[in-house]
Amino acid sequence: MNESSVRSVLATETASSSLAERAGLSALDPLRIAGRYDVLSLLGRGGMAAAYRVRDSASGQTVALKLLMVTRDAPKAARTIELFEGEFHTLNQLAHPRVVRAFDYGVSDGQPYYTMEILDGGDLHELAPLPWQ
Repeated sequence: MNESSVRSVLATETASSSLAERAGLSALDPLRIAGRYDVLSLLGRGGMAAAYRVRDSASGQTVALKLLMVTRDAPKAARTIELFEGEFHTLNQLAHPRVVRAFDYGVSDGQPYYTMEILDGGDLHELAPLPWQ
């Protein structure tokens, strides 16, 4: 996905409170999160978070970045943020070939995020249903 496609995805997914703003992307630097992670593409999004393929400008590595998109004044926001941080710490403590490695946790413009190993292999929705074995 090229830069204009990323901008287009970000633009089409916005409402009055834009995803770019909620994702910590400023108008001056619309494809950078936390001043360090250059957004390459949107991997997916759910009800509370979005995942991006990003390049870490500090290390040059391509990683996945999961960004929690919750406003501080939303009901139960503090608990949601606490659970998100706990998710990172749990993932960071696991070491198994079938579990992605977590790298970095931070907050960008009030939005918590963490980075993790990126796995290439396709969209699970396209592979579903998977055999239970």
